[in-house]
Amino acid sequence: MRSLILDTNLLLLLAVGTFDINLVGRKRLDIFLRDDFELLRDLLDTSSRWLTTPHVLAELNNLADQCVPRSQHDVFRQFLGQFFEWFDERWLQTQELSNTAAFRRLGLTDAAVVQLADSQTLVLSVDLELCSLLWGRGINAQNFHHLRQL
Repeated sequence: MRSLILDTNLLLLLAVGTFDINLVGRKRLDIFLRDDFELLRDLLDTSSRWLTTPHVLAELNNLADQCVPRSQHDVFRQFLGQFFEWFDERWLQTQELSNTAAFRRLGLTDAAVVQLADSQTLVLSVDLELCSLLWGRGINAQNFHHLRQL
């Protein structure tokens, strides 16, 4: 089994869907269906380790506030604290990332994903540009939209 890295959008789907499946398909998650959440959960079961970076987690934290009703923010943040424990968080120095071609092309969070990924890692993303960059480097990446069609 390989390690798995999720992009921010899929991590958001996983976090919010795990917290309350009824929130999938609303606001920031309007491109996803409940079936997408189930597919993502099934894909996670095939991986031995889930990797992420503080950049992805911070972006998730910021976007999640738009998905969860304000009345549930406190409970959701308690949940997020536990959710973050599911992942092997790898710290990558922002200063180094900002000097990469990936940063100039995709921004900080995706540059961190590119830097973290290796031949033993599967990156799962809804971002075709991120997937294309990884494919060009020989990294195994899957566009989640393509998996939805299977």
